[in-house]
Amino acid sequence: MAVTIRTPGERHEEPARPVTPAVLELNDNPTVPTVLDGAWFPRTRDAATELTDLVTAFDDQGTRINLFMLNPNGWQHRPRRVEIGDRSVRVAWFDALDAAVLIATTERTRRIQLLIVTDDADGVDDLDA
Repeated sequence: MAVTIRTPGERHEEPARPVTPAVLELNDNPTVPTVLDGAWFPRTRDAATELTDLVTAFDDQGTRINLFMLNPNGWQHRPRRVEIGDRSVRVAWFDALDAAVLIATTERTRRIQLLIVTDDADGVDDLDA
């Protein structure tokens, strides 16, 4: 499967690569109100790759995401859309969002807020750089 990554003013096809499901932990009981719905553990700062893997992780859990919102600071390759096959997920970048939080919305208008957890070498503090 080819992955198309769109960045402002640019479109290119990347060769098919095995999609590795993202490390994602979600609240077991979504009916209990919490500030955050779970945590996401990106392995790199390449937003295009990591968001593609995150779409797959959500799909595997039966949740279809239609929009990601996150802070651009600290991320490389900031796409406006991530496409996997015939599926397209919009990506919006907002400086005003907390750099340690990703917000996803579903096709059923559910809003999911995830804490972005990185390893110590590339800690969350680096996202503010």
